[in-house]
Formats: sequence, C-alpha cells, structure tokens
Amino acid sequence: MLSTGWEEATAIGTIAAAVMTAWLAWSTRKLARETSAQMQAEWQPILMPDVEQATDGAIRGTRLENRLFWMDVRNVGRGPALTVTATLEDDDGKVLRGRARSNVVAPNVSTTLEWKDFDPPKPPQTSSLNTWARLNGVITYGDVGSVPHGTEITVDFRTDGAVYVRAQYLGSGRDILTRGDLARGRALSWMLSLAAHLPPRLQGWARRLALKRFYPSD
Repeated sequence: MLSTGWEEATAIGTIAAAVMTAWLAWSTRKLARETSAQMQAEWQPILMPDVEQATDGAIRGTRLENRLFWMDVRNVGRGPALTVTATLEDDDGKVLRGRARSNVVAPNVSTTLEWKDFDPPKPPQTSSLNTWARLNGVITYGDVGSVPHGTEITVDFRTDGAVYVRAQYLGSGRDILTRGDLARGRALSWMLSLAAHLPPRLQGWARRLALKRFYPSD
C-alpha cells in the first residue's frame, strides 16, 4: 500500500513539474514568436492591384489589347516584394501565367503584371451588355526572409470590354499553409513530453491517447 501511494504521489509531483516546465517553455516560445512577428512585420510586403474606377466606368490600371493583358499592382506593405509572379485560371482549369516587369517591388512602388498571348474569357451570349466572365488567380511573391506571400485576385471581363478587379491579401505562406499543422504539432509534442514523465506502466497508454486525439484513425 505504501509503495502504491508513493508511486501515485511521485506521479502527481512529476506531472506538476512537467506542467510547470511546459508552461515556462510555452511562455518562452510565445515571447520569441511575438518578437519574431514584430520583426517580420517590418519587412512584410503586400501587393494589391493599383486600379481605380473612373467616372466614365473604365478601370484605370488595367489594359487589354493585342492579346496582351496588363494589370498594375502596388506594394502597400513595409518590405520589398521579391520574385513576383501571377496566375489566372478559367473555369476549364486552364492556367494563364503572368510576369512582373520588375522582379523587386519596393514599398509604396508600383509595377505591372503582364500576360502574353492572352485571350479574355467570353461572357455568355445574351442580349445584355452587363454579362461578365471571370478569371480567378493569385499573385505570389516573397519577402527578404524567403517567406512566400499571396494575394488572391478576381478579374471580371464584360461583353463591352470593361474589366473589374477585386483582391484580397492571403497572408504569408507560413500562415496559409502551416498554421493549423503547427498548432496541432505543438500540442501533440507537449502531450508526448508529458507522457514521458509518467510511471512506465502509464506511458504507453498516454502516448496512444495523445496520438488518437490528434491523429484519429479513419
């Protein structure tokens, strides 16, 4: 009985120590992330279409002629945008690749995206001049820390040749692709670390519980 009670007391103390250690590690990582986030914000580029609606209904900042399509974009972020490319995709899955005239776009500076051999999508044949056809795409670029960024764009083409552009900054590649995986991985790592401090007869059960919680089988 004394041996069992001693094992339980030792397990509780070990868990408490592990929790405290994990909390200190989490606090340290949180501070490091906040510092890193502040540094990254200083060099974060954000490319957005540099277009505006004119009083005559035209969109200034886009041009479509001789199978060439141009779109002006401006870096509204704090850091330079590097290796700028863009793609547009139609409903049939055809991908149209565009390139920037400048490979480095400094903050508050514009450049032009250019698509060659470009045939705009044709709106449905109706009697209305307000019929639109749409292309969806993304502008991709990197920052000085080699982190990829993306801006989602939607380009609508009207029967009479008018063009309408919408855009939304998607964030960095780290935010877009791995934010959920990183959070899940950190939680799983913490639980497995905690399991390692349990008595041997409980370690296997705790590991299986952690893996089942974060990676349930189909």
